[in-house]
Amino acid sequence: MLFLKKIFRTFVFGNIFVALCAYFLSLQELYFAGKLALINPTSLFIFFSTLLIYNYRKLLFTHRELKPPFSERAQWIVNNRAVLAVITVCSVFGIFISVLSLNKQILLFLFPLFLVSVLYATPFSRKMDSLKRLRQLPFLKIFLVAGVWSAVTVLLPVIANDFKNLFSVQVIFTFCMRFIFLFAITIPFDVRDMEVDERNHIKTFPVVMGEKKAIQLSVIALTFFILMYACSGFFVSEIDNKIKFGYILSGWLSIAFVLHSLRNKREYFTSFWIEGLMLMQFVLIYIFTKIIG
Repeated sequence: MLFLKKIFRTFVFGNIFVALCAYFLSLQELYFAGKLALINPTSLFIFFSTLLIYNYRKLLFTHRELKPPFSERAQWIVNNRAVLAVITVCSVFGIFISVLSLNKQILLFLFPLFLVSVLYATPFSRKMDSLKRLRQLPFLKIFLVAGVWSAVTVLLPVIANDFKNLFSVQVIFTFCMRFIFLFAITIPFDVRDMEVDERNHIKTFPVVMGEKKAIQLSVIALTFFILMYACSGFFVSEIDNKIKFGYILSGWLSIAFVLHSLRNKREYFTSFWIEGLMLMQFVLIYIFTKIIG
């Protein structure tokens, strides 16, 4: 049992799980349209890139920033830097192998996203003895996360596999809905990090509005997400009804988990259950299109 717990902690705190969520999120539109294989170079590149971006900062910088009392994740990082190093090195090799199959268009598209991701995570100046990063600019953190994730998981697979439809109404609609969904499920993470953000003078929605109003904002965003998919037939005829139902159900379940995040602020709840809402969305659509359909 102790061994399984260690494996699970590595899976979650080593960011393997969030990278897996990014992998399946990148599959959703093109895989169910029959334009992308379940295992493909683009999604593999997204998986390993997510693994690298989420881990390298923790490996190189977090030990300077952590101060007791440690959270469960922070304690794991302190005790498992060697494991984190192995995961990070493996992610670099994975990126190198998968990037060989990507074309120049993708690499040009990736450069600004990579730059933003590095600036988001990496300290770029010191002021008043604290490390400063792009994510510490007021209210910018959540928009950077939702924007970069939406671009990587929606636009990148289209550029690689269905470029002629990049500016179609369906792709634009999907990008906007992905942004709203990611914006909504990122708010519980900001609620969890309120004390740290207040200590570092980072203005987020929960810090400024309070956690209850911030969660209400998340619910409003998810409600809009549900309504847009319910009414999407009026302006995006290409979306299959079974896929729409999967998105709508994922929106309702996301609201339930987001509301529960007010009462459950444990590390595992946000890092596994809230983060897992991305994977759940793929699973629901898969059930409705491949199993029930």
